Amino acid sequence: DQRRLERRTAALNHAQAGLERMTRELRQANWVYFTSSQVVDAEVMVRQDPTSSAVKRHVRFECNTGACWRYEGPAVPFPPPAVSAIDYSTIMLGSRPGDPDGVGQVIGHDVFLPKKVSTTTGDTSVDYLDPDMLYIRLRLAVKGLNQPLEIADGVSLRNTTRFAP
Repeated sequence: DQRRLERRTAALNHAQAGLERMTRELRQANWVYFTSSQVVDAEVMVRQDPTSSAVKRHVRFECNTGACWRYEGPAVPFPPPAVSAIDYSTIMLGSRPGDPDGVGQVIGHDVFLPKKVSTTTGDTSVDYLDPDMLYIRLRLAVKGLNQPLEIADGVSLRNTTRFAP
C-alpha cells in the first residue's frame, strides 16, 4: 500500500507540474495551431535562462506515445510547417514505454480539446478553427493503481490571434 501511494503521489506531482507549464505557455501564446487532439503547436515567448530576455519560439506539445513531449525550436510563421527545426525536447508528462520506474503512461487520445464559448448562453462546443479556450485532459496509467489517474485544466486563449485545424 505504501509503495502504491508513493507511485500515485509521484505521478500526481509530475502531472501537475507538467500541466501547469503547458497551460501557462498556451495561455500566453501568440498563435495556436491544432493538428489533432494529441498535438498542438504554438508561438510562445520563452526565456533561455532566468537572466535572459524572452524570445519568440515555436513550441509543440505532442501527447501520443505514452508521454507528453515538449518540442522547442526557432520561431516559425503561422501556420507552422509539418516538420520544423527542433533545438530541444523533453518529456513533460508520463514516461517512456517500458520504463519500470516511470511515473505513469499517458493514455487516451483526447488530450487537447479546443472549445468556443457562446456569448449568449455560456455553453461550449468543440471548435478547432476559432476557439476561446482549451480544455486539457490527461490520464495516466500508474503501475499498481487499478484506475487511471486523471488531471485536467482549462486555458483561456486570450492572447492568441490565429487558429487553424
